Amino acid sequence: MLDCMTYRTTQQSPGSVLLRPLVVIALAVVTLTAGAAKAGWKHVKTTDGVVAHMSENPRSGLPIIRIRTRIDAKLGEVLGVVTDVSNSCKWAGRCIEAKVLREITPLRHHVYSRRKGPWPISDRDFELKSKIRIARAGHLVTVKFWSVSKPTLAEKSGVVRMKTMRGHYRLTWAGPETTDFEFQVEADPGGWIPTWV
Repeated sequence: MLDCMTYRTTQQSPGSVLLRPLVVIALAVVTLTAGAAKAGWKHVKTTDGVVAHMSENPRSGLPIIRIRTRIDAKLGEVLGVVTDVSNSCKWAGRCIEAKVLREITPLRHHVYSRRKGPWPISDRDFELKSKIRIARAGHLVTVKFWSVSKPTLAEKSGVVRMKTMRGHYRLTWAGPETTDFEFQVEADPGGWIPTWV
């Protein structure tokens, strides 16, 4: 079903246009609601078929955001957009910079990204490792990501380093031209966030 070596694309595919609102919703919720969720999944918002839920990790107390939708694009196209780090600022909300620091294997990467904080919140940045897992003959692809324990880049003045972030993209084949999309992230935005925000 899916040739894992040919999923990357530098073109703006249908999936990239559809992913933009998902990431904007997720980043806004993560940045602005640290610690606000209760146990279990709580519906946050539904817009144009994009459904956002929020929960809390009972061990860490950190918020967990889950976004689900159906995308009218082939699974390989959506995977190409999700894993194309160098072009992710074209669709990822508030993205200022994104780059692969190291390709460990074709399916494992060490990446860096910086996101613009909404006023009056400082920008955030993070270093993550990611791993792509392909299952069910290519009908299910999961891209897991997590914070690195020892970042390679020095922290930048005026930018808050997010030390805790983990989650996944889960792409499920729903038809030849359709993909079920799930994005889930647990993050500690760190730094100062005004209580009124």
